[in-house]
Amino acid sequence: MRQIVKRLIERYLEGQTAPAEEQSITDWLDTLAATEPYPGKTLSDKDKEHLRRQLLQAIRRKTGQQQKVRRMIWRRTGVAAAVVGLVSVGALLIRFLTAPQPPAYASLQTGLGEKKVMTLPDSTRIYLAPNSELLYPESYPQSRHIQLLRGEAFFEVTKNATQPFTVAVDSLQIEVLGTSFDVQAYQQLPDWRIAVNTGKVRVSRQQQVLGLLETGRQMHISRQDNAVTLSPANNNALEGWVKNRMVFEQTPLPEVLALLQEYYPVTFTQQYKGDLLISGSLDTKMRVEQIIAVLEELGNHDIQFHKKANNRYEVTNNH
Repeated sequence: MRQIVKRLIERYLEGQTAPAEEQSITDWLDTLAATEPYPGKTLSDKDKEHLRRQLLQAIRRKTGQQQKVRRMIWRRTGVAAAVVGLVSVGALLIRFLTAPQPPAYASLQTGLGEKKVMTLPDSTRIYLAPNSELLYPESYPQSRHIQLLRGEAFFEVTKNATQPFTVAVDSLQIEVLGTSFDVQAYQQLPDWRIAVNTGKVRVSRQQQVLGLLETGRQMHISRQDNAVTLSPANNNALEGWVKNRMVFEQTPLPEVLALLQEYYPVTFTQQYKGDLLISGSLDTKMRVEQIIAVLEELGNHDIQFHKKANNRYEVTNNH
C-alpha cells in the first residue's frame, strides 16, 4: 500500500494522473489541511484551503517542479525523496496534530428502588444501586474508565495488569487491578465512601494519593471539608444491598433516613432531638411501612414516625 501511494503521488506531481487519481490526491490533501493543529482550536474553511495549498507548494518545491532546467533523473529522485517525506509528515500530522477524540460513553442508570447488574466484555461485573447513574466507555475494554455520577455501585473487577480499572466520582479517582469494592456517593449523605471487599485500591484526588485500601478497609471523605477517615469495613454491609439488605453499623439516624429515600418513594422530615445511632439490617423487599416498624424497634422505640400526606413522614421523639 505504501508503494502504491508513493507511485500515485509521483504521477500526480508529473501530471500523469487520471482524473479519478487526481481527485484522490486532492481529497487526501484536503484531509491533511482539515486537521486541527491542537485541541480547542478549529480552522476556518479559508484557513484549511490555505494550508492545503501550502502543502502542495511544499511538495512541488521539494520535487524541483519550479526549476525546469533540472534533469528528469534529479527531479524523479527529488520526487521519491519528497514522497517519503510526505508520507512521513502526513503520518506525523495525523498522529500528533489531530485533536484526540475522547472515547464515547454510554449511560447506565437506575430509578427509585431499582437495581441493575451489568457484565462488561472482560467479565467485570457492576451492580448499580437504586437512584444511581454511571458512564462506561463504548470502546471497553480498550478503556476501563468508569464515571460514577451519583448513587452507589459495587464492582467485581477482572484483573488485567496492563489495563488498570479506574472509577472517577466527583474529584476522586479510584484505581484497581483486580478486586471487588463499593463506592457510595449519594449527594444527600455527608461523605463519599470507598470500601474494599477483596484486593486493593488506590484513592487519589488531583494526583494526590489519599490512601491505599486493602481487604476489609474503608475510607470516608467529608463533602464539607474533605477530611479523610480510615476504618475497618463490614464485608457483610458492603455486599448487603446487592443481596437486598441494607446493613447499618452505628449509623446516624439522618444517614439511614437519607439512604431510605433513595430506595423508597418517601420523604422524611426529622424533628427528632438527639443523636441516635442505628445498628441492624433491613430487607429492601419489605414495604416502607414494614421498614418503619423495624426502624422504630432498632431505635429502642425512642423514635416515632407520623405519616403525613404525599408519602411524607415526620420523625419525632417518642414521648
